[in-house]
Amino acid sequence: MSGDNERKIRDYFTSTLDYWHNLYDGTSFLSLHMAERKKIVLDLVSQYAKGNKIKILDMGCGTGILTKALLNQGHTVAALDCSRHMLEKLEESLKEATCDTFLGTYLRDVTDTSFSAESFDAIICIGVFQYQMNDADLLREIDRILKKGGFCVFTAPNLLRLNYLLDPYYYVRFFCRAAQRMLARTAKRNDCGPHAVSGEISGTHPYDKKYFIWQVRNAIRKQNLIIKEITGFGYGPLTFWNRQIVSDEISVKLSAKLDRLTKRSSWLKLFSNRWAVVVEKY
Repeated sequence: MSGDNERKIRDYFTSTLDYWHNLYDGTSFLSLHMAERKKIVLDLVSQYAKGNKIKILDMGCGTGILTKALLNQGHTVAALDCSRHMLEKLEESLKEATCDTFLGTYLRDVTDTSFSAESFDAIICIGVFQYQMNDADLLREIDRILKKGGFCVFTAPNLLRLNYLLDPYYYVRFFCRAAQRMLARTAKRNDCGPHAVSGEISGTHPYDKKYFIWQVRNAIRKQNLIIKEITGFGYGPLTFWNRQIVSDEISVKLSAKLDRLTKRSSWLKLFSNRWAVVVEKY
């Protein structure tokens, strides 16, 4: 089953390559939200690198938006992805650049990278966790290839996000999926699926999970990793029955205001769209 999901991940991202490559451009709410994610991740890397130029793995790099940004900051970077087409897009974009600190691209599964133990000072794993069948497999690989004292920045989508709480559509979907999962687990008498209630798999798409914050915390505590920081960001857009009810412009303004409030009232991050999580290997 895990191999089948890996194939679905590869096929899905290959078929949507241009969408992901251009996602950070434009003025739509999602584009601006992804641009905010990029800034937060890069700021966290700079903060925890403490002014040093370090060796980083971009794990699930896609077309290399973050890889190139890290190279521009002077870090030594390796880029890994399961999609050959994504990696070719990255290589093409670097042809005209002088990147003495680029270690190259690696066509591998994020749960089985084949790197030696303790190879990297830092890892970024952005938009990857939710597509894995078993979070523990990915966390174990991060723990294995990360140096002691090294850090990893990853992102995870929130199941308790504000617009879900305000839209009855998501209550119906949540309880239907929760009931399906409970019945499946009862029938099989095991728990081999993803550790997130909203996880699902269809005939064509890979798992696409969202998490409660305690699920993220519990998964990390089972590894040789400690949580250093969790940053919540992005709110909206507001929907009713899964249809957007306010414009992107209003959604962006509302999200920006709530992001500012989150800095003063940290509990608000419980209802943000995503978290950026920093863990350290001890």
